[in-house]
Amino acid sequence: MNKKLLTPQTTRKQKPALIKPNLQKLVINNKSIFTKLMVFIALIIILPLTFTGYMSANKSTQILKARIDVSNKDTLGLINNYVNLFKNDVETQLTILSDNSQLLSYGKTDFTTDKQNLQDLFTNILNAKNSKISIIYFATPDKKMIQSPDLPLDSNYDPTAQKWYKDAIENPDSIIWTGPYSNNGTNSAVFTVSKAIKSSLTSAASDVIGVLAFDINLDSLSNMISSIAIGKTGNVYILSKDGIILASKDKNSLFTYITKRDYGKKMISLNDTTFQYTDNGIVKFATIKNLSNFGWKAVIDMNSSELNDSVSQIKYNIILFSLICLLIGLLIAYFFSKGITSNIKKIMQTMNEASEGNITQKINIKAKDEIGLLANGFNEMIDGIKNLIIEVFNAANNVNLYSEKLTSSSKKAELITNEVAIAMKEIAEGAQEQAKDAENSAALTDELSKHVDIAIKNSENINNETNNVIYATNQGIENIKDLSEKSKLTDLMQNKVKESTSYLKKKSIEIGNIVETITSIADQTNLLSLNAAIEAARAGESGKGFAVVADEVRKLASQSSKAANTIEQIIREIQTNIDTTYKIVEDTTSSIEEQNKALDKTIHTFYDIQSAVDCIVSELKRLNDSMERISQSKTNMITSIENIASVTEETAASTEEISSSAETQKEAIDEISKYARDLNAIANTLMAAVNKFKISK
Repeated sequence: MNKKLLTPQTTRKQKPALIKPNLQKLVINNKSIFTKLMVFIALIIILPLTFTGYMSANKSTQILKARIDVSNKDTLGLINNYVNLFKNDVETQLTILSDNSQLLSYGKTDFTTDKQNLQDLFTNILNAKNSKISIIYFATPDKKMIQSPDLPLDSNYDPTAQKWYKDAIENPDSIIWTGPYSNNGTNSAVFTVSKAIKSSLTSAASDVIGVLAFDINLDSLSNMISSIAIGKTGNVYILSKDGIILASKDKNSLFTYITKRDYGKKMISLNDTTFQYTDNGIVKFATIKNLSNFGWKAVIDMNSSELNDSVSQIKYNIILFSLICLLIGLLIAYFFSKGITSNIKKIMQTMNEASEGNITQKINIKAKDEIGLLANGFNEMIDGIKNLIIEVFNAANNVNLYSEKLTSSSKKAELITNEVAIAMKEIAEGAQEQAKDAENSAALTDELSKHVDIAIKNSENINNETNNVIYATNQGIENIKDLSEKSKLTDLMQNKVKESTSYLKKKSIEIGNIVETITSIADQTNLLSLNAAIEAARAGESGKGFAVVADEVRKLASQSSKAANTIEQIIREIQTNIDTTYKIVEDTTSSIEEQNKALDKTIHTFYDIQSAVDCIVSELKRLNDSMERISQSKTNMITSIENIASVTEETAASTEEISSSAETQKEAIDEISKYARDLNAIANTLMAAVNKFKISK
């Protein structure tokens, strides 16, 4: 049967069913990778944005608080400077007035004149629009009191018993501040500034003529504080060392004790700091500064909600910015993930078709990254497998063709051997009959003379049978020669089968090397992806995206390695069948050599038979001559009969040997035929294996 060699254009008439591998363990779910990439990139965007937003909000809150604190401290510093200026201004006016000549010359005239002069002086000063001073008065050691405006005094009022007077007398060179006092039942506070006045008539340090004093109201200080704007809910106030509110935007709180409030005592105890407290259910924070004079404290407070509103606006802006960045990042991640997963999908579709035996498809990916290299490597592997399958199929066809020819030749040799065996059987039977006749002739020697005619007739029959033997012998020699030629042809065909099997074995080894190369490439790719994952892990957060891609590449490399191992297993099975075929061919070659030796022996045997038959013919001729002279020499006839019997026995023995050789040859030919059938079955199995693959569209 003739078969065409397989080429890439040859289509299969029948495709055996393939056992489809479990690709669920090998195929990566494209949607899962896309989702993982999207989630991973979203987390990469969300986590830094969340962390940055959280830190920015906290930092903004801290900065805002710090700025407010700095602003409050600056404002409190200005208030401290204003209080210092306020104090210095009052003391300067008091000092200037204390050096006035009219005041220093008190006592030169009568009291009425002095009083009028001083009241006029005091009134002029008050009329100069000095809003700080509400009353100017002068008290003398004899308990007299000159003031402007001239307000009525209690008849029992003793100015020398007042603290402002006593402190001034005790410290004649100092300016004394006393107070605060309530201003005639109002909420405003009043301080008294006093200074001892020495007489210009004497230089004695102890010669004090009286004490000059100002009643100072804090309206100007309160007005200044009221003009300070601190946010929407901010308030500024000044506390005395006893906790009295001296100045504030809230006029109703003037000259009240802050210590009566829950947080008041703590506020009085703090120095130059900021603290948070609750006032009537409202959370506030206050900045406190100790002023450089009087032991006063300046305080700025503000509702925490005002700060929280500003922080909330900052947080809102951060969240809005984060959402915009997240949206942009997700769009970028979507197209990036689509680009990766679409290429992976192409690779997996082609690999799925290849796993079903279709190796006509190629992966068309133009990317120059690792996925592109993987696709190119897969295409090269498919080309190598395709060429390998073509060579295996061609070799299988050759083996099948030669095995069929060998089977046919073996059948012909078997038929010829059977014919030779039959001929040998007939020769043996004839020889046995001839031996029996010779014995009968010897027994009937006495009657030989009576049966000469019968003997002559028998001699003629023997001559005829001898001719048949000669013919059969010649025919057997010709058949043996033909069998020898067929054996040589079988030997030649066997050598070709051996060469084809050896070539097929060599190609299968080359295929194994190719598969090992593919496995090595996959292992190297796996190792490189592992190194990339390690480097990505060293890179920290910035390398997480690359680490996932590297991990996915490592999985693809592992799948390629598994596929290569599957192909390697198939190649090993093919190599095992080829080795078995090669061994059978070698055994067949050995049997053919033994058959050739048996044929050589058979040919020599037939030549011996031919020689023996020639001898028989010669003896028959002599027998015929003797029969003609039988009546003359009985003794010669007996001798001839004995010779005939001897030759007949030798002929029978030779015939038995030839028959035995023919049987041996038949067994050898049967064994060759069996090997040929086994070789044909192996070739068919090999062709069925390679027919599983589709190598042309």
